[in-house]
Amino acid sequence: MSIILVPVVAVSLIGLVGTPALRLMASSKRARTWARSQSGALRRYY
Repeated sequence: MSIILVPVVAVSLIGLVGTPALRLMASSKRARTWARSQSGALRRYY
């Protein structure tokens, strides 16, 4: 039983930890691209 349970628990843990981590990465990427566009716009004005 334990042999079958170990991978299931590992997968569930990875899913629980990985989903918010992926969301954070995606949001940070979006924020970075937004910041880059904002800085580019500022450069154009000044």
